Amino acid sequence: MNSLIDTFQPYVWPLAIALIILLGLHLAAYIHGYQFLVYRCYGAIIASLLVGASAFWWLPLLVDSQLAYVDSFFGWVVLATCAFWVAVIAYLYLHPLSFLLRETRD
Repeated sequence: MNSLIDTFQPYVWPLAIALIILLGLHLAAYIHGYQFLVYRCYGAIIASLLVGASAFWWLPLLVDSQLAYVDSFFGWVVLATCAFWVAVIAYLYLHPLSFLLRETRD
């Protein structure tokens, strides 16, 4: 348990800042009338899918590896799962941001 806490400790502040930004973005959009399940933005969907697809390239670089080293089925499953969650997180940021940046209000 101590090694898990020591490994996680350097990432606490960046994760906390990212969470505060995400919550602030959703709160600001909510104040302006944003509803997550009602508002549709296909640009945010496409952009988040592109960010998720790009994760296949930069996630191995993040851990000092290469895509060529992913040689097992479970390695590909883990990489695809990580890319999926990167796309979900990108969507959670881009969806309310696109609502706040759109030119015309309904």
